[in-house]
Amino acid sequence: MKQVLTIVFTLTVLLSCSSNKSEIEELKKEIETLKNQKTQVSKEEKNDEIQNDEYTNTSPTLTADEYYNKGLGYAKKGEYQLAIDNFTKGIKLDLDGANLAIAYNNRGLSYFYLGNYEDAIADYTRAIRIDPDFTDAYFNRGLSCKKLGNYEAAIADYTRAIRLNPAADAYIGRGNIYEKLGNYEAAKADYTRARRIKSL
Repeated sequence: MKQVLTIVFTLTVLLSCSSNKSEIEELKKEIETLKNQKTQVSKEEKNDEIQNDEYTNTSPTLTADEYYNKGLGYAKKGEYQLAIDNFTKGIKLDLDGANLAIAYNNRGLSYFYLGNYEDAIADYTRAIRIDPDFTDAYFNRGLSCKKLGNYEAAIADYTRAIRLNPAADAYIGRGNIYEKLGNYEAAKADYTRARRIKSL
């Protein structure tokens, strides 16, 4: 900006003191070039600010809950990476921890749908540490463990979910693993329990 002001001042002096039109025209072109450069730099800086705010910074204009809601919206549309980005921003702002367990569980689900089972398990584990009776987190962690072939851990998580809330899906999940392991009697028992629950 200083450079532009200096050239404008020089041009004013030349206009009053010189009749050399070609020199004045050159200065005008130089001023225009500098203005265009300044405009371009401003646009690039603005774009950088927008990109940084969207992907790396946590904007103070939104609350943790608003980021969580944005994350849920993206997850419903299948845009799981954007969901993860927004859940992460919300988690950073959730100072009282009111919805942290749910946020970690939801971010874990987004990781799961992207096939990133290790990060999903890490988030479900964080959710369970905050809320040891969070049935969904146990169920979801069991599902991720099953995807990784860690059947013992999956059975343990499904069993814990069943103790907290004996839902058909948890029995079916555990039954699937028993069947895969060749424990057909246990599998049949779990499928039978699931059928009873579904028939209620």
